[in-house]
Amino acid sequence: MKQRAIIIIAALTIAGLAAPALCEETAQPASAAPSSVGSRHDDDKDKDKDRDRQEKIRLEREARREAERRDRHERYSDRGDAIDVGDVIGTVINVASDQGGLRQRFAVGVVYAPANAAKMSGVGIQFLNRERKWGASVWLSGALGRDEDVIDTGIPHSDYYLENQRGSYGLQGLYAVGSESASLILGAGFAVEQTMYTAVSNATGWRWNNGSDSRVKFAGQIGCRLRFANRVSLNLGYDTHQSAFFGFTGDF
Repeated sequence: MKQRAIIIIAALTIAGLAAPALCEETAQPASAAPSSVGSRHDDDKDKDKDRDRQEKIRLEREARREAERRDRHERYSDRGDAIDVGDVIGTVINVASDQGGLRQRFAVGVVYAPANAAKMSGVGIQFLNRERKWGASVWLSGALGRDEDVIDTGIPHSDYYLENQRGSYGLQGLYAVGSESASLILGAGFAVEQTMYTAVSNATGWRWNNGSDSRVKFAGQIGCRLRFANRVSLNLGYDTHQSAFFGFTGDF
């Protein structure tokens, strides 16, 4: 009996000593397990991309504010570099009418050159002094200026794609040979072709001035004027800058 009591006491003592160790070895919940190395790496990459995009947006906002400030300043200052098409046409009219307004016998024609695989469509205005048989013409085609939403400065980062706009204008002297009912018209002059590049930001969608190229080329034309009604004639011809054209001329 005494031996059994000793065994029971020893068993209770061992159980009491083992209980704390069992509590310490209890498994932690799955949610407390540390994240994997790969997951932390993906999170860091996403944060880097977001920081990079925010930095590009910040740079664009600063550059846009500076461009708008400069544009406001230049709007009220020197505009000598701008090409005023109205002034060009007015000058041609004055030259063709021999500084005498429209008092002389004068012919004004509007011609159109359809687009083809190599050329854009264009519109020309022709002026002829019918007494002296000479005059001038102006050609316009494509875009002569940038869209209003283009910011007039370079894009402040390299995450963009390019858009192109082409345009041209030309001036030619004309000389007519023939009669009132039919005449041959010869012309010679120059044409300016320009390509404007626009950078479109992938971060904001804003459009930025990315420079332009231009070149001056010789331009010549040969055509005819055929009268088919009172003071109205049909114009047909070919221009080296604009290709084939047709139009109508009114006599004054």
